[in-house]
Amino acid sequence: MTYRPEIDGLRALAVMAVIAAHAGFNAFAGGFVGVDIFFVLSGYLIGTIIIRELEDGTFTFRRFYARRARRILPALFVVLTATWIPAWFLMTHSEILDFAPSVLASLLFISNVYFWDLTGYFSPGAETLPLLHTWSLSIEEQYYLLFPLIGFVTYKFLGKTGFFAVVLLLAALSLTLAEWGAANKPSVNYFFTFSRVWEILAGTLCVWIERQRKPRGNDVLAMAGLGAIAASILLYSAATPFPSLYATVPVAGTMAVLLFARQGTQSARLLSLKACSVIGLISYSAYLWHQPVFAFARLADLSATHSWIAAPLIALILGLAWTTCRFVEVPFRSGRTGIKSNLSAGLIATAAFAILASASIAVYSTDASLLRYSANDRPLFEVTRRDARSYMRHRGDAFLNRPFANDGRRKIFIVGDSFSQDFINLLAENGHLKDLDISIHLISSECGNIFLTDKMDFPPVALPPKCNDISRYETADIQNRLASADAVLLISRWHDKFVKYLPESLSQINAVANGPVLTLGTKGFGPGDPSLYREIPAEDRATFLAEIGSETQQVNERLSAMNLPGYIDVQRALCGSSLKCAIITPSGHLVSLDRSHLTQEGARAFGPRFFENAPKLRAALGISP
Repeated sequence: MTYRPEIDGLRALAVMAVIAAHAGFNAFAGGFVGVDIFFVLSGYLIGTIIIRELEDGTFTFRRFYARRARRILPALFVVLTATWIPAWFLMTHSEILDFAPSVLASLLFISNVYFWDLTGYFSPGAETLPLLHTWSLSIEEQYYLLFPLIGFVTYKFLGKTGFFAVVLLLAALSLTLAEWGAANKPSVNYFFTFSRVWEILAGTLCVWIERQRKPRGNDVLAMAGLGAIAASILLYSAATPFPSLYATVPVAGTMAVLLFARQGTQSARLLSLKACSVIGLISYSAYLWHQPVFAFARLADLSATHSWIAAPLIALILGLAWTTCRFVEVPFRSGRTGIKSNLSAGLIATAAFAILASASIAVYSTDASLLRYSANDRPLFEVTRRDARSYMRHRGDAFLNRPFANDGRRKIFIVGDSFSQDFINLLAENGHLKDLDISIHLISSECGNIFLTDKMDFPPVALPPKCNDISRYETADIQNRLASADAVLLISRWHDKFVKYLPESLSQINAVANGPVLTLGTKGFGPGDPSLYREIPAEDRATFLAEIGSETQQVNERLSAMNLPGYIDVQRALCGSSLKCAIITPSGHLVSLDRSHLTQEGARAFGPRFFENAPKLRAALGISP
């Protein structure tokens, strides 16, 4: 297709917006919309090529996928290979076990699914995941796998008009799904392919619009489009629901620029400036390099939020991008690599894929990265995020909404969040679980574990939409379990905004419950990064006390001051202090990886002390001293 320098200008704007946002510049917090600009551009360029070739009768799947492979794979393989080097030296054993499968997921173009699954408890910070950005690449590649087939079939049987009608219908359905997902399943929605497809299809709709009218410039509309993009970058933030109707602003802005920033307009001249063209040409490589550079800088304790470090890091990103584009992208895309045949190129690509995939699988399935540490340090690094996340839930899930067995054991009804599952592990590791008949009802901490009226009117605080759909204390099933339980335990990560409602809530619960009602306070531990404690001599680690989070301290102080009947200060029972706590067990393992949930070693080490220091809890559970 005819080269349009203004498209490279859009690419430059998109990639620099993403880089600025991920560098930590708050003024450009909405820079993540750069990804959405890329999606629209991809839809426009791929749509143009496919429609032209379908019209000419020259379209073949083989040629289409060969072009995509030459465009995407060489630079991706280079970046994936290069990231292994700093990963091995800067990442902990747990972080390596998160990184290795992300390499494999990137190779298979399913990293959006991998990172979607990685969200939740114990999830690493997004800013330290070197390959997090490949989720968008995976969505594009998934689109490339499906769209040519859909386009070929619809064009053959429905013609050009039918083809674009299907594109419009799919875009409308995808946007509807994105808006619903933003309100109901935000973490899934962000990474879900079909919540993003409408953005790519928006670019293809530009192709249809061009075919309805001769393309002509319009500076007013093009500048309005640039203004919409700029407004999104400057006004949006991490709190903006995305993708959703909010995404229509940068998407529509990009469409306007594509359609109306034509040769001869001021907007086209602006986007065609030399600097824009250069950055646009290396934008793919710049996007590939930016997240690894920032992530490894943070893992090396270099904060990219300060301009004195952000500037050289951005310069490094652009330098790596230029080098990769010059010596990898351009030769492979133009066919000037010295590789004589497509078969040879395919064999080389297959070998590169196999090496990277095998390395990832080998590291993930063995303790190779743990062997980097001394014998004294291995217990400190042994517990991984994936193990801790699995351990937190594997017992507790069996008790969710389970009816009481009425087999003579003491019936305990627990209402709360993930801390209730943590409590199950404390019981199990200390031999008390088998003697109790337990049923758990989960209420997320952000929804508030409170019971105010028969109609369960929400308190005047902001709650996520998902809180409207959960069952609380008002249902007949929960009321029955309250009435039949020998003891009721409220176990949550209490948020300060809900604490003031607890006296009234407990009054409502006690009106239904026949057994004692106990409120277990929140808990917290020191940072769960084992690297922070490596310099402490191994023999002194078990006695080292780390400061707990200030929010945990404040909530516990407020709970203690309320003199609630049946209140148990979990923090003091576990740690003996409301300000500090041991973070390393006598065996040298971490007590917690996420500052709040116990590892298995932590549950074993703290259990005896916890039950010894909580006589009211022992009495309610019928546990002997």
